Amino acid sequence: MKVLSREHTGFFSDTQVWVVESDAVGARFRVTISSPGVPLPEGVRAGVVISTDGDLSAGTAISTLRNLGLGGGFPPLWSVNIGYPLDSAPSHLLLRNRDFTPSTMPAFDEKAPLLMGGSDPVASGGADEFLAFILDELCPVLAEEFAMDLDDMTLTGASLGGLFTLHAYLQRPHGFRRYLSISPSVWWDDKLVLRRAEEASGTDSADARIFLCVGELESLDHIKAAKAGLSSKILEVVNVIFPDVDMQGDVDAIARVLGKRSGVIVKALVLPDETHQSIGGAAFSRGLRWLYSN
Repeated sequence: MKVLSREHTGFFSDTQVWVVESDAVGARFRVTISSPGVPLPEGVRAGVVISTDGDLSAGTAISTLRNLGLGGGFPPLWSVNIGYPLDSAPSHLLLRNRDFTPSTMPAFDEKAPLLMGGSDPVASGGADEFLAFILDELCPVLAEEFAMDLDDMTLTGASLGGLFTLHAYLQRPHGFRRYLSISPSVWWDDKLVLRRAEEASGTDSADARIFLCVGELESLDHIKAAKAGLSSKILEVVNVIFPDVDMQGDVDAIARVLGKRSGVIVKALVLPDETHQSIGGAAFSRGLRWLYSN
């Protein structure tokens, strides 16, 4: 991995923005690195929360972690948010489809640009390479530069990012200690991540805490109702990108499977009055408080 540029951002104190080039993915990422917001004692390293979708969630992640840290009873934590360069073409909305998905879905790749501001398809299925970028390239370099404890890391993501979070646990369960999966797209590729979790249920697993959540308004009935007013042309595309699925049922199913693994503590929660688009901030706060509770 090459660090192409570094700058201090004026939006948050003690925060740097790096543009890096990953060998594993063969692409560039924009990484926002924010300190815990309180001084660390000499020689002490703090844990790290790594968030996907930095373009959408960096502000929420940084401010939530710092506010929680000020209240007492919550540890100081670094916030690392992974997004894409501001001039990326295609946009981050398409590039995330490449990096967060564990398998290819050509039909999804074909339709996604029609709603996500692009023209050419972006191939899905790059989750393993993205995970290698995080664990093997980015984190070791960050630990050399900052007082981060790589043995105390949390991974977070929403929607396809939530799918990636679950995939990361199944693929490299020792990579992170905690996982926050918000409205995960378990439906991807005929529920591939659920099938893999079931297949791996009898294997050795690393100790981990996993928090899964989904919005009350993400039930099958609510999703169908939200689509009712769409034109048939748009609906054809939407049904491929976001099919009629029981997201609440999917979260419950994978929580039950993961909860059977030795050393794994799982909590699944339905957040009242939240949709797929609104759930992020509430879930981030609730999830982190549970993940770092005794």
